[in-house]
Amino acid sequence: MQIYNGAIKDTTNYISDSFLKINSCGFQDVLSKYTVVRENGRNDYHIILINSGECEALYNGKTHRLTPGDFLIYCPHEAQKYIFRSEASYLWCHFTGTILRELLSSCNISGGIYRSESDKNTTEIFSNLIQRFYQAKNKDSANADLMKLIYCVGDIVKNCGQKDKTDLILPILT
Repeated sequence: MQIYNGAIKDTTNYISDSFLKINSCGFQDVLSKYTVVRENGRNDYHIILINSGECEALYNGKTHRLTPGDFLIYCPHEAQKYIFRSEASYLWCHFTGTILRELLSSCNISGGIYRSESDKNTTEIFSNLIQRFYQAKNKDSANADLMKLIYCVGDIVKNCGQKDKTDLILPILT
């Protein structure tokens, strides 16, 4: 079993005074039981898109099963724990910026699990973001792809892809 516990020195874990900044991003293939644990989270936001396989994430004290097309978003300093239950692949991005709180709020996005069907367009935007980030001449345009990605997740939220149904129903019942 491979475990990443966030204990190594990470030079990408910071808050930027920029409007919008990608700290790091990538695409990763993992074996079954690959585990990530960051007890104190990170200083930046973290978004994960499950591309294949199955992931189990602990969020707000609940365990959630993620499958292809599902997003997991961690806000700064939220504890992070997720385990891949099968061979899998996922796309990830750590990002920061002065506009994020307002931008995410305007799209009704907070930290948590967002369910969607596997969407080629969203995966393509995320892939473009990663490719551009690693090309020096296109690094700034990766931020435009990050904004597109945030708006795509916002659309998913509008179309009832937000979190578990109990998270939507519980406030109504109480």
